[in-house]
Amino acid sequence: MRYSRALIPTSKEAPSDASSVSHVLLLRAGYARRVGAGIMNAVYLDEKGVQQKLVMGCYGIGISRLLAALVEQHHDADGMLFPLAVAPFQVHVVQVGSEQAVVEAVTRLEAELEQLGLEALIDDRDERPGVKFKDADLLGVPWRMTVGKKALDGGGVELNARSERDPKQLKIIPIERAAAHIFELVQQGLRATTASEAA
Repeated sequence: MRYSRALIPTSKEAPSDASSVSHVLLLRAGYARRVGAGIMNAVYLDEKGVQQKLVMGCYGIGISRLLAALVEQHHDADGMLFPLAVAPFQVHVVQVGSEQAVVEAVTRLEAELEQLGLEALIDDRDERPGVKFKDADLLGVPWRMTVGKKALDGGGVELNARSERDPKQLKIIPIERAAAHIFELVQQGLRATTASEAA
């Protein structure tokens, strides 16, 4: 069987949702001689007992290819949708406004989330809320927590999942429970991922 036919599927066999995340290189015997010279006798015995030069190859997984494949499989029209298990941050805290109460609430949430072991991306830039929300969608962090004067005046912060596009699904969480609530959601999501992978 030819090497290319054994390892590379034809277009009829290739799944339409496959992504290339690694590469295999055949380095041949010349490379083995250069590497093995003076270090080891780079030979093997074939089926007839005759010594043959070692043929080398290498295999590698491309980190940038992994990220590209992840985004290719997990995105929508607004940007990335990181699965919780591989997200660089579990929660994106968007600060809306620069009032002292808002700044203090963001600082408090950041400390509480960190204490619970959660990775949080804090957006405290001096930008319009729409810009921050669009950037949050592009980045694809699984949960977004919005801290602004309006929600704080009501005693809470806004929480929504990046995967949820219905604005009616936005939840107001009491500020004193916000970090613990997001921690519970993250744990539930990770347990669900583990259970589905085990099945």
